[in-house]
Amino acid sequence: MKKVAALYMCTGQYLKLWPEFLASAEKYLLKQCEVHYFVFTDADHLEGEESNSRVHRIFQKPQPWPYTTLKRFEIFLQIEDELKKFDYIYFFNANCEFKAPITEEMFLPRPEKHEKMVFVLHPCFYTWYNYEFTYDRNPRSKAFIPMGVGRDYVTGAVNGGEVSIIAKLSKFDQLKTALNDLGVTGMTVTQVMGCGIQKGTSEKYRGVPVDSTLLPKIKVEVIVSKISVDSVVEAAKKALYTGHIGDGKIFVYNVTRVVKIRTGEEDFAALQDVE
Repeated sequence: MKKVAALYMCTGQYLKLWPEFLASAEKYLLKQCEVHYFVFTDADHLEGEESNSRVHRIFQKPQPWPYTTLKRFEIFLQIEDELKKFDYIYFFNANCEFKAPITEEMFLPRPEKHEKMVFVLHPCFYTWYNYEFTYDRNPRSKAFIPMGVGRDYVTGAVNGGEVSIIAKLSKFDQLKTALNDLGVTGMTVTQVMGCGIQKGTSEKYRGVPVDSTLLPKIKVEVIVSKISVDSVVEAAKKALYTGHIGDGKIFVYNVTRVVKIRTGEEDFAALQDVE
């Protein structure tokens, strides 16, 4: 029997939504699987936790919007070791409720199609073309998506997939924390496309073949002077390791010259923090 971890957040007033979520999930959600509920909440009691051994309460203090969303994966990492015991992980918004049976065939990734994750298409954009999507078109934004790029518009209310893939989504926050602990105060983060051993997969969009051999990646660039390169490499390896294909690569190379435009300082002086 497949094991599925359902991640659910209900701090403050959102606690009132939990009973209906649990009741509907127990009735309809993946009845062929063993589903455990990991509830991140500031409540001292959850309905069903005494009678259902698959309900697990994890303390989470309330945070002002949008930090609960922005730091979602960082919050989930509190129980990273526990989640590794499961085959699949899914996140559900607090206001989700199931109205009909959700089966494995409907909801779990299909290995024969090389699927790793499952997203839910946004109902408002389901029939739109990608040039109509309300993506962030500001090139200076880390969420920037160029015009004409992007296959689907998905909702953040429900998503999940294989444990190894979800874990990777959480690793960037771990990397930032590890580098900050070392004293690295600056980095450049770029969303890029690339492929390594995985080679991506071939797919179709509205019946038309789509070249998906390039997979979405995050490129992090760090330049250090006082801090040793080896310590940065070791910190990155420790933070990013999952043991699965796609963990990434680290490239080390020399920077021949640095110029701080505002002050004219160069090289070592240009990399120092402003006092």
